[in-house]
Amino acid sequence: MQGAGSVLRAADQLRRGSASAATELLGLGLRDPESSAARLEQRIVESATPTETRELARQGVTGDVAGADTPRFRSPYLFEGTSIVMLDQREPPERGATVECHEASEVATAIAAGVIGGGPVLAQVAAYGLVLAAAASVDRLRPARRAAFQAAANTLRGARPAARAVAWGVERMATRWQASIDLEPADALGALREEADAIATDSATDHALLGRHGADLLQQPPDRPLSLLAHGDMGPLAGGLVGTGFAVVQSIASAGREVHVWLTEATPDGEGRRIAAAELAQADIPHTVIPDTAVAWLLAEHPIDAALLRPDHACANGDTAAIVGSHNVARLANAAAIPVYACGPMLIIDTALADGRGIPRSRSRPELDVVPGALITAYITEQGALQLPLEPS
Repeated sequence: MQGAGSVLRAADQLRRGSASAATELLGLGLRDPESSAARLEQRIVESATPTETRELARQGVTGDVAGADTPRFRSPYLFEGTSIVMLDQREPPERGATVECHEASEVATAIAAGVIGGGPVLAQVAAYGLVLAAAASVDRLRPARRAAFQAAANTLRGARPAARAVAWGVERMATRWQASIDLEPADALGALREEADAIATDSATDHALLGRHGADLLQQPPDRPLSLLAHGDMGPLAGGLVGTGFAVVQSIASAGREVHVWLTEATPDGEGRRIAAAELAQADIPHTVIPDTAVAWLLAEHPIDAALLRPDHACANGDTAAIVGSHNVARLANAAAIPVYACGPMLIIDTALADGRGIPRSRSRPELDVVPGALITAYITEQGALQLPLEPS
């Protein structure tokens, strides 16, 4: 991995180009990084628009352009050095509405407002938010720089308390900051930027591994497509490049296996209908959108092989915070003897919390459910399928 600099360069270009090339990461051959990077760059070029093609050419990436009129999504965010530009997920993603943040406080406000709907990508956004905070105080004395970083870290932690990814990203950046505070200010800033880049790159690799483990776990029926029920967005806009639950689906499809996804609307925000359905369409995954209230009908009338949830915060006993409606999906699936898999990276697991009673959640609006661990069959992570309770697993 340390010698695969060309892969990392291609991954950085992918963040600036089209997310439709993310499928390539699921089959990335790390034993041959040069050819993998070339193949990945070609996928980026093939999916670019004319405007993106000019930008790719400026970066030294060239090739024939195909499918310029095909709708596609960029990464949910782009770090520009002095700002973070986020795709505004409160709008349908094909509209391309963005929010630009120049300070950590603005990043926190955007996270709290739902500009990015949720998921492990929040760790990456929080990390780059702390890079902005460090950059803004680089000319100050050490005590002032320390105070500014701590203030930004606390502000970001409070932006989405129920999302473990935010706290995890802040904690990892704080550890690097503590190790770098005695360096020259510019060097300390460079160390933070390096750590944020590592969080983003590690996430892409981890989610690809998660997808492969999930694909291996879900067995193909002998006489029909694999049929999955998914609640909420589990694609690149929630994961940052690759996605989580949809990485499982894409791994299945990439292996030549037939798969069909039954996708709930995931109201009240409609993240399933607005975002997840568009991501599945972009990946050419057959899918059907149903109302949340039709899950019982679906399980009674159609063969469903598994239900997939996107966990945002998991406790030692397996209790899980997930998008509202997840509890109903898990309970109905259990009643129908259908396995329920939470698809998320290890970073969302907080073994310091014994159970779901410690997970912060809003009482003013329906945002998250706490799904009892007893309703979850296993967690699909980059380390494989974890059985419950999670701490010993």
